Amino acid sequence: MEWLINEFRWMQWNWAGTLFFSILFLSITGLTVWDVFTLENRRKGFLPIATTRGDRFFIGIMGSMGLTLIWLAFIGNQGLWLALAVVAVYNVVLALRG
Repeated sequence: MEWLINEFRWMQWNWAGTLFFSILFLSITGLTVWDVFTLENRRKGFLPIATTRGDRFFIGIMGSMGLTLIWLAFIGNQGLWLALAVVAVYNVVLALRG
């Protein structure tokens, strides 16, 4: 465990970054396990292409970064919890209907 701590000491970890990367790691792991046990067909939602769960997850991550950067550019640091809520709603809609 000490080796792992020393390997990541160069990065300035805080609770938000740790939480983000932990959720990202758990989400990718969960999607992998889900894909191993269930077969999924591509489906077409409101997105202009047929997508799988992994495709929608990747599009969600990219869109979340874009929405957050737009929020920071136009509104700034005020109300970042509201930006998190907007991103969460975006990802839920994308996962269910995308």
